[in-house]
Amino acid sequence: MIETPLDRAVIAMTAAPEDETLRLRFFDRLAESDLVLLLEADPSGEMIEPMLFDPGSGSVALAFDRELRLADFAGAAKPYAAMSGRKLADLLSGAGLGLALNLGTEAEILLSGEEIAWLAGILVERPTAAMDQIRSVRLPEGLPDRIIRAIEDKFGTFAGLASTAYLVAADYADGRAGYVLAFVDVVPEAEAALAAAIGEALVFSGEDDRSIDVIFIASSDPVLDRLANVGLRIDLPEAERPRALDPTLPPRLK
Repeated sequence: MIETPLDRAVIAMTAAPEDETLRLRFFDRLAESDLVLLLEADPSGEMIEPMLFDPGSGSVALAFDRELRLADFAGAAKPYAAMSGRKLADLLSGAGLGLALNLGTEAEILLSGEEIAWLAGILVERPTAAMDQIRSVRLPEGLPDRIIRAIEDKFGTFAGLASTAYLVAADYADGRAGYVLAFVDVVPEAEAALAAAIGEALVFSGEDDRSIDVIFIASSDPVLDRLANVGLRIDLPEAERPRALDPTLPPRLK
């Protein structure tokens, strides 16, 4: 069977269990992956009932990163719910459940309820800043390369959600100094998801103590010239068709 990006992240992490960077990279990949959750029965409205089993350390749900893998494991057509790893972590953590991922493959892995709760906890939406709180902007010097790479990696999932973004160092009116990532012309309802994704990039880079505020501006805003003059420009990929991230919560457990 074809090796998936999530497989590669699992294999790399398990081969070097002491490497915190590889562990964070796995959880980052898990949050971004599209997963299918095996269910006991067809969904009833907004309610779903995951199929559970207890490996001896507490109940876990079963999910796969390919529908074919779920079918191979179940041996027959079974109901399932599709969602991102980010939403699944939030769903399972609320019920204290762990996760059995890709059972029956070479990259299967079992995550405890504590690990899922930790993941859900760091994926909590982060607040954004406002441009009127910023006194001046300058070149984003001093920001570690791995933070910049982590942010750029996230941008692969932002296709069609904004035209571009600028990363700058900023001095705030209250005397603070930090960094700002300004998204330009964001599509409706995508702001919270973009801010949360940048927060994730910081956590999964291992540099969560580095503050990066997120702001949203229009291309017609005069402040864009200030940002473009000193900022690191990051172009977002274009989407084949416009889309907005779904800001709603995952289904509720039965």
